[in-house]
Amino acid sequence: MILLIGAGSIGKRHLGNLVGLGARELAVADPREDRRREAAERAQAALEQEEPSRRGQPLRVLTFSSAEEAYAQAGNRFSEVVIATPPPSHPAEIRRAIASGASVFCEKPLATDEESWEELAGLCAEAERARRVALVAYNYRFNTQLIELRRMIREGAVGRVLSVRGAFSENLR
Repeated sequence: MILLIGAGSIGKRHLGNLVGLGARELAVADPREDRRREAAERAQAALEQEEPSRRGQPLRVLTFSSAEEAYAQAGNRFSEVVIATPPPSHPAEIRRAIASGASVFCEKPLATDEESWEELAGLCAEAERARRVALVAYNYRFNTQLIELRRMIREGAVGRVLSVRGAFSENLR
């Protein structure tokens, strides 16, 4: 089962992606009841948009008013935890997810202060040694245009680069 902590705009987007990737047992933790309800509805809508042959098993979405409640009721049943909460809460949520034995996918930034960064680097290394994954959501790393630009710069195809300025935008509805 995958736990999504935070059902705001980006959390709901992650939820739809998870369903699209085949996840069928999900839990959503958010303090707002309207967000929990909308997340469950969106997950079902994402499933219904799948090709009938890809729908597979039925979708099950559990909702909780907090991550604490989710862990208390589900124990260590979460194989993965997706963290889509405000940045100041990321270190505590990452700690809790790794302690539960789950792999972690966290929105950026992982931390907002140096002390937390150092602690999280150690926790992520610990998770890796335990054969779990700890990733930060940095989707531009896989952007095909940026990969091509990086290749061109490394090969010297665009001359000596002194500065780069980019603007990226995406509709997050």
